[in-house]
Amino acid sequence: MTLRNRVRWIATVGVLILVGAAVLALGSFLRAQASGDEIIDKLEPAATSASTLLLSTADMERGVSSYVTTGRAGSLAPYAEGSTVSEDAISELQSLLESTDSALEQQVQSVDDARDAWINTVANPTIALVRGNDQAGAEKLLNSDKSNRTFEILRARATALNTLIDARLSAQFNEFGAVANQLWKVLLGSWLVLLVAAV
Repeated sequence: MTLRNRVRWIATVGVLILVGAAVLALGSFLRAQASGDEIIDKLEPAATSASTLLLSTADMERGVSSYVTTGRAGSLAPYAEGSTVSEDAISELQSLLESTDSALEQQVQSVDDARDAWINTVANPTIALVRGNDQAGAEKLLNSDKSNRTFEILRARATALNTLIDARLSAQFNEFGAVANQLWKVLLGSWLVLLVAAV
């Protein structure tokens, strides 16, 4: 094989390897970018909103309990703030997770339903009883098994939502790492083949 033919052969092989590596690298890059975008644009903000939602449910319950105990309107502040914050968090989650994952969307709806149930069957009637000077009735309603179960359902669903989002976020981080590792291997492998072909 003449030097000219050998140079042509090396150049041809090199170009084919670079084209193949570029295609593989582009595919890996696009997968990494999509995974990174989902982490940054959807899952990390959703994880923050889900944590806020869980904390706000505790604030709501604390506010109603405090109001029943003290009878002072100011004691309802954690309930009012928690109610607003939880509603905003649910809206944010619905917006972030729309068309992302049906299991997450269903869990957000499940938390929203449980929140509405607790507000309508426990919080609002309890507050109305205190405002109507029926402290004993308010305590009885708030501390009933049914009221406790209703709140436990809300807390359990909000906790499950946090767990689901954290698991999805962890899976996306793992996928992002795997794709970035694959991209590195493709680039390194292509340069090694080029070096061998050049020798």
